[in-house]
Amino acid sequence: MALTDRATGTWTIDTSRTVITASGGSEQQVSGEVEIKGRTVPLVFTVSKLDVGEDSASFELETTLDRFSVGVDKSPAFVIGRDIDVQVTVGANKTS
Repeated sequence: MALTDRATGTWTIDTSRTVITASGGSEQQVSGEVEIKGRTVPLVFTVSKLDVGEDSASFELETTLDRFSVGVDKSPAFVIGRDIDVQVTVGANKTS
């Protein structure tokens, strides 16, 4: 996945080395690592809106990323907040 940083050009988010594990309990969490601009940081996502049907499943993941931790620090905090909310929606369908 590639995103464009207007200040420095294009940079890449690499999740190819991520190992995802889920914790138990009443609140599900998924943890892994993300690499942005050559810096790897751990992320812990909270799972919400989990829906599992007979032929499909979907869920949403939410976390907060400190953009300074991955070198995205050119814009002032009053323009773009330091903390960035990240939301991921995943859907899967059974195939025969």
